Amino acid sequence: MPSISRSSDANKAFWAFAALGPFAIYGIILALLGIPFIQKQALYAHNVHTLWWNDVEEPEKWGFAKNQVTPFSLPVPDGETLYCWHILPLSVYMQHEDTLAKSSRVPLDKYTSSEAFKLLKDDPDARLILSFHGNAGHIAQNTRAPQFRMLTDSAYNWHVISLDYRGFGHSTGSPSEEGLITDASALVDFAITTLGIPPSRILLLGQSLGTAVSSAVAEKFSREKGIDFAGVVLIASFSSLPTMLANYSLGGVVPLLKPLGVCPPVLRFFLGFVVDKWKSLDRLAALTAQTRERGGRLRLSLVHAVDDRDIPCLESVKIFEAVARASLENGGNIDEATFMEMKDERMDVRGDKAFKITWNEKDIVITHEQFGYGGHNDIMVYAPVPQAIMASFGTDMASTSSPV
Repeated sequence: MPSISRSSDANKAFWAFAALGPFAIYGIILALLGIPFIQKQALYAHNVHTLWWNDVEEPEKWGFAKNQVTPFSLPVPDGETLYCWHILPLSVYMQHEDTLAKSSRVPLDKYTSSEAFKLLKDDPDARLILSFHGNAGHIAQNTRAPQFRMLTDSAYNWHVISLDYRGFGHSTGSPSEEGLITDASALVDFAITTLGIPPSRILLLGQSLGTAVSSAVAEKFSREKGIDFAGVVLIASFSSLPTMLANYSLGGVVPLLKPLGVCPPVLRFFLGFVVDKWKSLDRLAALTAQTRERGGRLRLSLVHAVDDRDIPCLESVKIFEAVARASLENGGNIDEATFMEMKDERMDVRGDKAFKITWNEKDIVITHEQFGYGGHNDIMVYAPVPQAIMASFGTDMASTSSPV
């Protein structure tokens, strides 16, 4: 009898664990994600990279011509040092191939003495794309290097400078919202002051996490200095980190916080532990309102793939509706039905769930393209991205020094 009793108790314990175990594991995961250090590792994933076996110091391994890429270091006011790439447009490279291919690469801290620096600084027709990548990896990982090649292989005079944020790749420090905004601001300041490129020839390009960085920097320079860039192009953007997490599923399959949605107070409680908020919707709406109030110029493009399994395309819809309203004098007073009618009038349907909206208000042009394919990363090398850049710079940019 004792053995039967022990067997029965074991069975009960097994079935109790089978029933309650997943909930316990889920609770432990949520508790761990509430710890700032672990949360930072999960959000930025800056330690997940291929530098253990890939060398970004040899850009030719990533498909670039000899010395088409100039790596350099950028000091940040708070003491960190960022690792950057300057990728020359292939058309410019071809004109100076003999000199570039035969020259020795300058040390990281001597970029201003490089041939690439001079070619960009001394060209009044050059356009500069400042590229801000998503989380995880390094400056050339995943589709980043192919995107750089796509942008610089065009017939247009597009230079690209990208950076690894603090804590990413070869950059020093540890990532945070404030830190990444400081990093991006330092790069913009460097482009304007040291390179001497006017903001009208600079475009901010962000993907995923990089959209939040680009949005924050664009709003900051608008608010503090009244600066308008040639364009802001955001690929796979999100309204805010807490809002996105409320409906986020890992790989589009495993829900993270969705189960808590059945009890909103509990969901709000857990979202309250999110340290870095990244409120892009609020920042972009403020940027749009600031531009409208001072009679400035804004070219804002949102690109999102329908099949993005990481960040739902609904996130870009939320942003578009907020910035479109902010572009109107009475945007806050228009009822939902009237606004949706205005939106539908500007919508060009291009397939199942695919569309493009162009919203014009004076010198504010907001485009939102929801593309049928491309997922979260491959969309970076799909046609909507260079199209958005062309529209921001102006199609006649090859023959003029100012965007339309």
